[in-house]
Amino acid sequence: MEPDRQAAPPSPPIDPAPPSDGGALARLRERVEAAVQEILRLRQENTRLAERVAEIGDASGPGLQLGDRDPAELRASIQGFIDAVDAALAAELDKSR
Repeated sequence: MEPDRQAAPPSPPIDPAPPSDGGALARLRERVEAAVQEILRLRQENTRLAERVAEIGDASGPGLQLGDRDPAELRASIQGFIDAVDAALAAELDKSR
């Protein structure tokens, strides 16, 4: 036999109207616009880098000589660089907030 349960009070009606704070919306729009601009900048940089890689092609140089390095060692080394860049970007992002 279940214990008697009290009925929960009715919840207040939901107001579908947006809050009247236009400042929050303006700040959100600014952040979205900044994100859009950053994406466009990164796409341009990606295109530039892709063109640079195509120019280099199969050319060998000090930055491209991998030698007989173990692929796992190379992957770990590259991941270390990626992690360092991610940490630096996160620190810059935290400063800007």
